[in-house]
Formats: sequence, C-alpha cells, structure tokens
Amino acid sequence: MRFLNYLFFSLLIPVCSDAQTPAPRDTVRLLMIGNSFSANASRFLQDISRSQDFPLVIGKAEISGAPLNQHWDSVAVNASDSTRGRPYNGRSLREIIRQHKWDVISIQQASLVSGDVRTYDPFARNLVDFIRLNQPAARIVLHQTWPYRSDAPFFTRINGNVQVKDFRGMWQYSRAAYHSVAYRLGLPVVPVGDAFFITATDPVFAFRKDSLFNPAIARHPDLPVNEQYSLHAGYSWDSQGKLAFDAVHANDAGCFLAGLVWFGFLSGQDPGQVSFCPGNVDAGFAAGLRTIASGIFKGNYRDRLATGN
Repeated sequence: MRFLNYLFFSLLIPVCSDAQTPAPRDTVRLLMIGNSFSANASRFLQDISRSQDFPLVIGKAEISGAPLNQHWDSVAVNASDSTRGRPYNGRSLREIIRQHKWDVISIQQASLVSGDVRTYDPFARNLVDFIRLNQPAARIVLHQTWPYRSDAPFFTRINGNVQVKDFRGMWQYSRAAYHSVAYRLGLPVVPVGDAFFITATDPVFAFRKDSLFNPAIARHPDLPVNEQYSLHAGYSWDSQGKLAFDAVHANDAGCFLAGLVWFGFLSGQDPGQVSFCPGNVDAGFAAGLRTIASGIFKGNYRDRLATGN
C-alpha cells in the first residue's frame, strides 16, 4: 500500500497560472531510455501535447527488446572503448544524455522480465547513477510497462523461465517490481501499466475477443471482425501471407492511452480534457480511455489498484 500511496503523491503536479495573463509554458525535454514499449508510449505523445499547447521535445535511446542490463552493458563497454557500446544509431548513451539539457529521463524494464524484480538490479541503480552524473538536474522516472493482452500465449517471467499464467498476474508482479525499485531508488512511476490494467478489467471497455474467428483456419485476408476494445496489435498478415499475432505491443488505441498517461504525468494537466484523437480509434473508445487516464491521476482506481480487482 505504501508503494501505491507513493505513486499518487509523486504524480500530483500542481499547475499554476495567472487567470488574467497565462504565463508562457517552458518546453519540457523528455529522454526515453527503452525499447519498442517506449516507442509505443510516445507515438502520439507529441500530438497530444501539441493539441493542449504543452511544448514538448522527445528524445530516444531505444534498443528493440532491450532490458535494463542491455542498456547498462552498452555504457560499461563504451567506458572502456569509446568506439564500441554505441547501439543507438551509432551513438552512445553518454552522448545522448549529454546532447541536451533533459528535464525528464525515463528508464524501464523489458516487459518479458518486468515481473522479476531480481532483473532490475544492479542495472537500474547503475543507470540512475550514470544519469545523475551526466545530467544532474534531470528528473529520473520509471516508465511502468503494460501487461500483455488477455489472450496472449505467454506472459512475463517471475523466476528465471517461470511465467505467470495471465495478464492480471503479469500486471501484479510487474507493478510490484516497478514500485519496489522506485521506492528503493526514490523515483516516481509513470503509471501506464496501471491504465492498461484498469482498461482491461473495465466493465465496458475490457477487451472482447471475436468468438467466430479461428486463426487455425483463417485465410488471407481474413481478420477478426467483431473484436472490440483491444489495446494491443493482435492479428495481422505479414508480407509472406502468414498470419501473425502480437498480444504484446500496443495498437493505436494502446499508444493513445499510454500517451495520455505520459501527458498527464509531464504536464500536470487532466488527460481527460485532451482534444486529440488518433484517426482510426473509435471516438467512444477514445473518450473512455481519456476518462480512465484522468481517473488514474485523480485516484479514482485507488482501491482496484490496491486489490487487483
């Protein structure tokens, strides 16, 4: 419970303004150290921020599928040989961190091992120390990644190769790990994973599978027709005409939800008031996602997040 309280108190960012003459907003510079999940989370963040007149610059230090240890390994290698340890389009993490005066820098664990708290150390602490050395004024935060879709064939590992059985277990173990690390390192958590869980268990907006779609007999270009409220990529046909299934990465609705949470965290504004909506996200679903993102910051789901129900 103390982790939950820590989250909400750390996220309540006051917004001060002059009622007569609004003060111009300073540009916020965000650097995301991550993987495809940070790419998903930031996909619409610029559009959302622009629609609300919130100046934002986003920098990336991403390696596909990378856990914390892979980012730290690149730092260690580069420290001993500056020609190596440059996995970010030929640049080192040191160069990227020093490139600008970043206001906020995020780190995250790879989703597949996010439920195993042992995989975070010592790499999270090492990265935090490295960031503070090279960008001492930056606010370092943990980007809480999300659980996979309820029909995923696998979920996060919690003990070596031992996996949890469902999306609820993935969210619970992953959330506990993020908050444990956040508590030890004194970092706030960006509660994207919580927003995904609340949506996935919402009586209206929980994912609904197309019961008539059978992937075993599907023929190109058949796809689920009656599927509703997915936050994940789901089924698609690849360039070789093979049916692919991705219950891990976010689709446009999931990217929108993640962007709303990030916007609320960075700006202190209510994401429920965001005017932007991705073109292919149903307007009713988008409205529900705004309400959920808003409720995360207002504490509307405090009991559900504490109990997992």
